[in-house]
Parts: sequence; structure tokens; C-alpha cells
Amino acid sequence: MADDIPYRLATAEGALWEMPVHWGADDWPPFAHYDEIGYMMPVRGPSAGLAGFWEEFEAQYEAGGFFMLILHPFLTGRLARWRLVERWLEETMAARKVWLARLEDIADHLDTLSAEGHEIRTERLPYYRGPQR
Repeated sequence: MADDIPYRLATAEGALWEMPVHWGADDWPPFAHYDEIGYMMPVRGPSAGLAGFWEEFEAQYEAGGFFMLILHPFLTGRLARWRLVERWLEETMAARKVWLARLEDIADHLDTLSAEGHEIRTERLPYYRGPQR
């Protein structure tokens, strides 16, 4: 959750791409309700629970950013919820220029951009070199 676009995490042993997520695009807060783990939240209706996702997407699209929707099959995979996701996907793909991709394809694209000399934010780890007080 450290940025709105992917960035590199680099260490002495190698690097990897961080694909930032955010609770605003995760279906857990509006739909999860599990007494077994002490997570007792009111479950929202499909339209209300998903509305925030679409707002997050619109802001990222307008800014040319990265949007990663986090969907759990046992939460958003329910029929009434999934019907809305399908409708949103169909409308978005018809009306917008978007790239729907697997994370590995995004990582490959970032590797290509980096190799071509594009500047990509890099966080160097660890942030410290010794014991901290």
C-alpha cells in the first residue's frame, strides 16, 4: 500500500516488483463476516459493497495509474456480486482503453521498461545497516 503504481524493491540478493494493493479495492472489508476469526463486520449489499471499487478505478484511470482489484471467490464470487463485476468489466472494456493483465505480465513489462532506461521508483532494502535504537 506504499504507492499507486508498481515499484521495485531491491536488496543485495536481488530485486522484485511490488504491485501495490489497497483496502479500497479489496472485497474483504465490505463482504467478509467470520465469527471464527473474530471479524464481525456488517455485510454490505452487492451494489454498496462494490461501489467503492469503481470509484477507486475511476481515480486511477484518470491519473493513468495502476488498479488491482482483490476478489475472493467465496466473497465476490457470490452470484449477485459477480453479476455486477461482470457488468463492470464488460462496460469498462467497451468504453475505456485498459490493459487487463496477469501480474507476471505486468512484471515482464516493467522489466522491459527498466531495460529501456525508463526511470522506475526503487526502494532499497534494508532501510538500515545495523542495530537500531
